[in-house]
This record gives sequence, C-alpha cells and structure tokens, in this order.
Amino acid sequence: MEEKEKELIDAAGRGDEVRVQQLLAEGVNVNAAHGGWTALHEAARNGHTGTVQALLTAGAPVDSRSTAEHTPLDFAAEKGHTGTVTALLAAGADINARDYDSSTPLHKAAENGHPDCVRVLLRAGANTVIKGNIDGNKKTAEELAEQEDVLKVFQFFKDLKPKVVDDLLTIELSGKGLTSVPAEVFDATDIERLVLSENRLTSIPEEIGQLQKLRELKLENNLLTELPQAITTLPNLQHIDVSHNKLETLPDGISRLQLHELYLKTIDSKRYQKKFVHYFS
Repeated sequence: MEEKEKELIDAAGRGDEVRVQQLLAEGVNVNAAHGGWTALHEAARNGHTGTVQALLTAGAPVDSRSTAEHTPLDFAAEKGHTGTVTALLAAGADINARDYDSSTPLHKAAENGHPDCVRVLLRAGANTVIKGNIDGNKKTAEELAEQEDVLKVFQFFKDLKPKVVDDLLTIELSGKGLTSVPAEVFDATDIERLVLSENRLTSIPEEIGQLQKLRELKLENNLLTELPQAITTLPNLQHIDVSHNKLETLPDGISRLQLHELYLKTIDSKRYQKKFVHYFS
C-alpha cells in the first residue's frame, strides 16, 4: 500500500485526476504523506484545481501540514495559482495559517510577486499586520513585496477602506485611472458616499444596488453613457453628480428617488461656467 500512496501523491502532483480517483476508489489513504507532503500539497503546489477539489471531496484535510508546517494554501499562494487559492478558501482553508517562521499565505503571494493572489487573499480577509520571521527579520506581507503591481494591490485595499468624511462613511477612489469599478467596492455595504470621479469609467455595474445605505454618488468626469437601473433601488440616495460624462439617457424610475440634487452636466467656456442642476423634492 505504501507504493500506492506514493503513486497517489505523484498523480496528484501532475494533475492526473482520473488516476487519483482510481487510487482513492481502491482505498488508498487520501492523507498519506511522502517526504512530509500529501497529495493535496502536491496538487495545490502545481495548481491542479480539479484534483484539489477531488481530494477535498474524498476527505483530505484542507489545512494538512507539511513537516515545515506549510498548508496547501501556502503552496498555491507561493506559486501564484489564483484558481487553486480560491478553491481552497472556499473549502474553508485557514487564510492566516502560519508556517514554521510564522509567515502566512499572504506573505508567500506577496514575496513571490503574485498580485492576483494577493488581491484574492486580501478580499477574503487576510490579516495584513502579521509579521513573519523572514531571515531573522520580522516583516509583514506588504514589507516583503517588491514588485510595483503587488504594492499597488496593497495600496488599493487601503484606499478601499471606508473613512468618515463630513459625517458620511466614504470610499474615495477619484483619479485612480479606473476603467471599471472594482468588485470589492460592493462588499462595503455600509458606505454612505462613493466617490469615483475623474476616472475612465464607461459603465457602473448593477451591483451598485447592494449599497443600500448610499446617500451620495459622485461620478463626474468619466466616460459614462448610461446609469444602471439598480440606482433607482437605492432608498437613501440623495445626491448624484454625473457631470462631464456622455450620458444619453437616465434610467426609468429615477424620478421616484428622493433626490435633493442631480448634477447632469457642466458647460465651460472662456467667458463663463454654468451648472445645470435638477432638484427633486
């Protein structure tokens, strides 16, 4: 049976899901280890998401530890396998599991330059203040990051953290060069003001309807040609600024909102500036 256990680990490492299933059906121990690694470690390290899911279904512990205390999520994050990271998190993997030097999957992804993995981990709630003992120095994952695109992800998530501005819980993302609204914005369901001004947005997704506490929406100086129908479902929305866009229509039902102000456009000339403002009672 020991030979079959090693075969299982090898098959998982190359992503041979059919052979993995055959061996499991023969009763091979799904959690057998060779050199400190299980089949799940091997599958995760090589980014074989289907095999990972098959092993988990067969009862492989999602947080099984190698001899160096590495979890499968550690290996997937280290190698930048975003799909595998997502699958392991969905299966309940410990996002902040620490290995022998107290580093986490976020440390692995950041140090090895995998911005997409860093983003997935941060969105899932990875702890950013844990310090790993790296070469005798205690460092956070962000302090380990060297690639600019990884550092930008960390900064982006700092920008996403709501702040109270003028008594309103606000996310401020103006002038970020955005071409689409980050999906993470819609996780912040308690925000009252959303500022997306001076970007290059061509559309606003219907997911904005999730922000039921939103009172103020600033979208000026973008490339919008329309607004999503979901805006009309926001019961607390009072102020919308869509000046300096390319709007052709407004969504049906917008007049039912209890808007105080709707800024549609601005005309600029050498002699004067005039704002067209629609007021609703």
